[in-house]
Amino acid sequence: MRGGFAGSLLVLLLLAGGIGAASACPVPPDAVTELQTKNVYVDRQGSVADPEIAAENTAKRQSLERFLDLLIETTDKYGRTGDEADRRCAMGLVEAWAKEGSLLGSSFSAQADAVRVWAAGTIAASLIKLDFTNHEQPAIVKEWLSALARELLDYAERRVENRGAKARTNIYYWIGFAVAATGYLLDDPELTDWSKGVAEEALSSIQEDGTLPMELERGSKATSYHAFAAQALFGLTLVLTKSAGEPFVQDPRLARLMSLVDRAAKDPATLAGAAGAPQEPAAYARSWLRLYRTIAASPTPGLEAGKCPSLRRLGGNVCMLYDAMNDAR
Repeated sequence: MRGGFAGSLLVLLLLAGGIGAASACPVPPDAVTELQTKNVYVDRQGSVADPEIAAENTAKRQSLERFLDLLIETTDKYGRTGDEADRRCAMGLVEAWAKEGSLLGSSFSAQADAVRVWAAGTIAASLIKLDFTNHEQPAIVKEWLSALARELLDYAERRVENRGAKARTNIYYWIGFAVAATGYLLDDPELTDWSKGVAEEALSSIQEDGTLPMELERGSKATSYHAFAAQALFGLTLVLTKSAGEPFVQDPRLARLMSLVDRAAKDPATLAGAAGAPQEPAAYARSWLRLYRTIAASPTPGLEAGKCPSLRRLGGNVCMLYDAMNDAR
């Protein structure tokens, strides 16, 4: 009799949002199978944004941003708890979008192609933190990740065909990061080799003073774009150091760029002469630079996830990402 009463009470509490409500998995937002965002910049250098277009783009990305927020939230929760239920919640989000073919296809504008790149990187990095390679995964998820990586490779190819050397800006490095992380997840040497080529080319383009020629062309936003490019290269080299078995993250050329980004963030005048314009304050936080220096100084540092920066485009808590790669395989 008592068991029956307790069972009935539990059901009532669950229905009322009591016991277990906090552990319920989030509902996946509507899948994104098309996205028509626009370029927000109105000048050739990409330094002056139209606020109305920016607001329109934000509204159009709402479902995608919600999905990424939930994915980061659930994967970082799993990183803290190690609870299998939390891992299943995060995988449930991904599987739901995989079944809908989200982010695939040609119904994406030129600017939305870049949004797809950043989303793919966030998704792949989040899955690394879910110990993806050590669990049996649904075929639909693997197929979706592979197809998404191919969308990015096609986008990179179109950029090079249309813009030549000018295609290899920070977005090219973000493609490299997303493809590298996906290659790691799927143990795909083709994806890993392609992203390795991006890293090698990017490192070769770093000048003796730490600047990136393509990002110097950004006028007043050169400081911000150097920081944005450096963040992409941090993620790319972090993954490749594990997947390609080479110490990319400790490369001295990367250190030159990181040092420049740090100096320019402290003193906006640092890049004013080289960029040919007074610099706006860096738009991208440099809290992750300390983590970069820690990892670059030691291949096996002791990292405290609770004190670690959370970078959306690198999948959330970066210490958890690093630890997951070093705990796997």
